[in-house]
Amino acid sequence: MNSRVFSIVRLALFFPLLFGWTVTTGSPVEAAGLEEPKKNPASEPAAKEAAKPDPKPEKKDAPKDKKEAAGKEDKKSAEEGPKTHKVKAESFEVVVELDAVFEALDTTPISLVPEEWGDLTVVEAIPHGTAVKKGDVLIQLDTEALEEQVRDLSEKRPLTELGLKLAEENLEALELSTPLDLKSAERNKLRTDEDLTYFLEVGRKMREEDARQNVLQWENYLAYSKEELDQLLKMYEADDLTEETEEIIVKRARDDVAQAEWRLKETKERSDRELNSRIPRDHEDLVHRVTTVNNAWENAKDTLPDKLAQARLQLAEQKRANTKEAEKLEGLKADLAMLSAIKAPVDGFVYYGAQDRGKWATATAVERKLVAGGKLSPREVLMTIVQPAPVRVRLAVPEDKLEHLKEGLAAEVSPKSNPESFLEAKLESLSFAPQSDGKFDAIVTLNNAPESARLYPGMNASVRFDIYEKEKALTVPKGAVKREGTDHFVTLKGGEKKAVETGLSDGKVTEILSGLAEGDEIILE
Repeated sequence: MNSRVFSIVRLALFFPLLFGWTVTTGSPVEAAGLEEPKKNPASEPAAKEAAKPDPKPEKKDAPKDKKEAAGKEDKKSAEEGPKTHKVKAESFEVVVELDAVFEALDTTPISLVPEEWGDLTVVEAIPHGTAVKKGDVLIQLDTEALEEQVRDLSEKRPLTELGLKLAEENLEALELSTPLDLKSAERNKLRTDEDLTYFLEVGRKMREEDARQNVLQWENYLAYSKEELDQLLKMYEADDLTEETEEIIVKRARDDVAQAEWRLKETKERSDRELNSRIPRDHEDLVHRVTTVNNAWENAKDTLPDKLAQARLQLAEQKRANTKEAEKLEGLKADLAMLSAIKAPVDGFVYYGAQDRGKWATATAVERKLVAGGKLSPREVLMTIVQPAPVRVRLAVPEDKLEHLKEGLAAEVSPKSNPESFLEAKLESLSFAPQSDGKFDAIVTLNNAPESARLYPGMNASVRFDIYEKEKALTVPKGAVKREGTDHFVTLKGGEKKAVETGLSDGKVTEILSGLAEGDEIILE
């Protein structure tokens, strides 16, 4: 049927409806004098379904907010009753699976422990992961400044030793001279004290008297001479002697008088000077000398022993300095021999950093130092020479898993590099002293791992412990088991509390050893 025919049919159907006419007999096609088209049975239901009017959806008021929705849900739950669980027997197992790391058993840490030198500047370092033989150079350092200091200190040593020798000789001389100097100072003091005492008690008086006696002596001598001259003159007047003899004797007597007069004058002058000048001066000088000598004695008593003690201490200090300098030189020489080339002490593979419970946490930090110009720290583990085999497995056990593990427990190790590989092992040791917050150290050893496993230190693994397995076990959700004191119970569907004996739990369900039977229904909440 072409499009024109369908247009005529639609018009034939439209007009009666437009004017309210009712068609009672025949089809519109027949009324139009046209042939009725054949019906397609497959398309008829679809057409009927399409002709049905769309049902209008029922309008329901949406909850105004979440609280209203929650309230309706709670109401619905209350109407339905508490959630329950039907007890049934099924396979039950308790498994502990933990992450672990392969740890080398045979390691040789490489660190620099210089005796004196502190400037550790890298020139070149062997790459991480390199296979080395014993004696291979691992690290080369810049030793130019170290060599210069060794040279300077070696040249200084003879001067230091000569200074020490002189100090020893000086001390030896002081040891001998100090007692003698003390005795000499004491002797001088005693003598000057005696001199002053004698001068004050005897000497001054004698000198003063002597001065006076000298004057008196010459005064008497002058008087005697004059008297003798007078007698001669009287004799001459009596002409007892010849004229020539007279002249000689008188002349001699006159000369004696003149000499006596001069000597008297001179003696008076000396006596006056002695009494008024020399004796007071000598007294003053003697007092000064006594004071000086006494001060020298006091000073000697105070200082000479101290100087000797000082010399002893200085020599001891020089000896210590000499010893330290010699030790420093030897230490620098040893450092130079060590730091000129850091060599591998054994065969193996080079790992940067230190192994800490199977991990190489410091490797990245060390790698940044092991470059040209990098500064190393003394005593820091820079490299570790590792033997790739044998290895063991180290893991950190969470505190809530400790109760399931014990030494000797069989284990299954799966390397992360080959998750489909499963290696037999056992729990070798378990520490109950925490290594970190809530983590406990454990060691798992492998049972003859094949060489094809290609296990290397630092690789990660998964360790599985099969703690418990039962083919038919009654279990309930862990939260359904309640506790009162040391007793455990569950609540049956009817509300009755039922005492039960529990077994192990895998963290989700708990095994019921007694108190329930298969088919029992318990309340969860």
